Amino acid sequence: MKGYYFTLDALLASAILLGSIVLFSNLYVSNPAKASQTDFLSTDLARSLSTLSVGEADNGYVKELIANGTITNLGNSVFEQAAEFWVEGRTDLAGKLLDNITSGMVPKNVGFGFYIDGDPVLLHNNSPGTRQISSKVIVSGIQRNTTPEGFNARTFATKIRKNTTDVFPLNTEGGAFDNGKKLYITKWVFLNFTGITSSKLTVAVHGDTSNDDRYEINNVAVDIGSCGSCDGWLYENTTSTWKGFDTKTLNVPSYNFVPGWNKIFLRLHSQGGHTHLHPGGRLELTYQAEGKFTPANPVRKRIYLDNIESEGSGQSINSGIWAIVPAELPEGTELYSDPPADQAGSSYVEYWYRIVDSSKLKFGKIDVSIVYNFTGLLDNQISSSWDFSNAEVIEAFAHIAELDSRNVSVSINSNNVFVSPSANAVPSYVYLDSNKVVPGINTIALTESCTDCFILNESRLQYLVLVPSQVGYGDTFPTKQQAIDDAIQRLHDVLGQSVEALQLDTSVVALSKVPSLWGPTIIEARVWK
Repeated sequence: MKGYYFTLDALLASAILLGSIVLFSNLYVSNPAKASQTDFLSTDLARSLSTLSVGEADNGYVKELIANGTITNLGNSVFEQAAEFWVEGRTDLAGKLLDNITSGMVPKNVGFGFYIDGDPVLLHNNSPGTRQISSKVIVSGIQRNTTPEGFNARTFATKIRKNTTDVFPLNTEGGAFDNGKKLYITKWVFLNFTGITSSKLTVAVHGDTSNDDRYEINNVAVDIGSCGSCDGWLYENTTSTWKGFDTKTLNVPSYNFVPGWNKIFLRLHSQGGHTHLHPGGRLELTYQAEGKFTPANPVRKRIYLDNIESEGSGQSINSGIWAIVPAELPEGTELYSDPPADQAGSSYVEYWYRIVDSSKLKFGKIDVSIVYNFTGLLDNQISSSWDFSNAEVIEAFAHIAELDSRNVSVSINSNNVFVSPSANAVPSYVYLDSNKVVPGINTIALTESCTDCFILNESRLQYLVLVPSQVGYGDTFPTKQQAIDDAIQRLHDVLGQSVEALQLDTSVVALSKVPSLWGPTIIEARVWK
């Protein structure tokens, strides 16, 4: 292609100053000598190419690049355009541009080259010699078309279905005294949900193996433990006195669970000495709920004590009763409780609190209760680990299951969070402060001081987590549908197995090519002989 011929003096006289900074220095001069015309070539090249715009260049190759849209900013100086090509990774175009523009400008017996941030983009006439003259120019500019065209999407669930599990512990409590005497426990549980998909009753009893024991839910017998038609106890210990532990998966429709009050009834027999429940008894209900869910703050809970009736003989004909619940009971307290008929007169514990870190409850979070088993061999200590990297835990409970118990401690990551206040004062569950749970892996250990008092694998961890119901804008995709599909998949991944999105509100934005800045970049013109 035809080169662009001019005299350097004439070009400098007519050039438009664009504000580039030219730094002059004599570099790589190994044999300093009297300055010659060659010594000024690097300066002339740097000045010329930093002031001549590509729109002014009467050069066929430059015009071709402008015509096909490769060059879009006609105000760029030649150096700025070469640096823009280089920044975009098109070093070959930068070299060709400089080669065409400088064709005929430098005597054939003189070598020269151009470097961008030290990277050679054009070397002309021989390898760099021992005597080099260098002039530098700092340039910067706008890099166009760096953001790809396409679509981004975000989505949030406006209606969801969540699978969640509630646990209703059977308190560690009892009272019947003397052989053959009975203990009657009535526990009322209030359900504010329907859609129960599975249910399980677990009991841990210290007393007698009498076939006359009875376990009921809503006046329907549960075949569990030592009843005549039952399979027997899952765990049993006959040393000294009898203890049994069993669990039963229930046929949900058979037990007439209803929103509101539901009754659990237990009739137990004494083998001599008091009869009572050990830690681990509970009713577990897993259910599906649909709608919009916002975690409550403040939290208000009322815990009713169970109705306990106890038989004895002789001086203990009205055998004393006892219960371990989250409350202080004054001496001589009579535990009366019939909340469906007499809420005001029934014994209960009520408390409320406000979640201080309200940022956890920001818009777009769903609260879900999840229950997992502890795993490990039967021993006086059992521990398991859970990963809470992607979960915001707002409260948790360790439901302890034992055949026999003395003193229990609970630790999170080797830090004790609960110790029994006295011998045999082991509750059915321990509240775990969410502040003790760290993001990432958490190891929770249940330890019994009695070496032959095994903590069972049926112990549970229950935790309430906040699940995000929305995801923000993601990657850029060539089609709108691909962006929507990506947003839905990302939301599905965040919701996990416990939550299903039933209705979605999805937003899509179309992206056009957006310019960005590049630089500052140093261009060197080097001349040598």
